Amino acid sequence: MEVSLYTKAFERSGFDCGVSVLNDFLQKRLSQELKARSCACYVLHEEDEKQVLGYYTLSASQVVATHFEGIEKRLPRYPDIPVTLIGRLAICGSQQGKGLGGVILANAVKRAYENSEVIGACAIVVDAKDENAVAFYEKYDFQRFAEDEMKLCLMKNCFQML
Repeated sequence: MEVSLYTKAFERSGFDCGVSVLNDFLQKRLSQELKARSCACYVLHEEDEKQVLGYYTLSASQVVATHFEGIEKRLPRYPDIPVTLIGRLAICGSQQGKGLGGVILANAVKRAYENSEVIGACAIVVDAKDENAVAFYEKYDFQRFAEDEMKLCLMKNCFQML
């Protein structure tokens, strides 16, 4: 398995992770998002195969500094803190239960960390879709924001899975 930057050569029409919002994004909205440069998409696939088995998106974003209270004290003195957003992360239903979610999350964290050296970002942030997603991210040391418990972060100085 490998993770590659998405191109039109990848087959995404058969992707089904069991969450219609994530399926629809990949199948119907991704092209528009890429044209607008609002995200970058990375896909999990078998080597030399083009079927999408999983994917995640990364975007530049910001979070109000007060959201980090109780999580991190050493932040720049800005009203909004620059972060990298993992906007979506999904594994095809046929591949679920094999640990691949952790594989692509580790890839996303590594890529976000490397990018933060080029374009500043103090943390990685995710907006969990449900409590199962929250539990998944918490397993990898993401912390909930007190002001929004469906939003979690991993601070740059805590990127332990690299």
